[in-house]
Amino acid sequence: MKLNNFTKKCFGDVSIDVNDTNYRVCYSDAALSHNIGKVVCRELGCGEVVDVKKSSFISNGLSSNIECQGN
Repeated sequence: MKLNNFTKKCFGDVSIDVNDTNYRVCYSDAALSHNIGKVVCRELGCGEVVDVKKSSFISNGLSSNIECQGN
């Protein structure tokens, strides 16, 4: 899991690598996106989530079958 496309360490599009292919992780549900953002920020050592924004265009993205159980 990593953040892509931006110069700041803790800002960017969330992506994961699956079988050597990079996929962006995207959700249209704001509450779910915020919860995923909390897990991503914690796992990457970035502290609390500040904001989760939707991208206007997502290509090569995963939008389902991802489950996080983190506190």
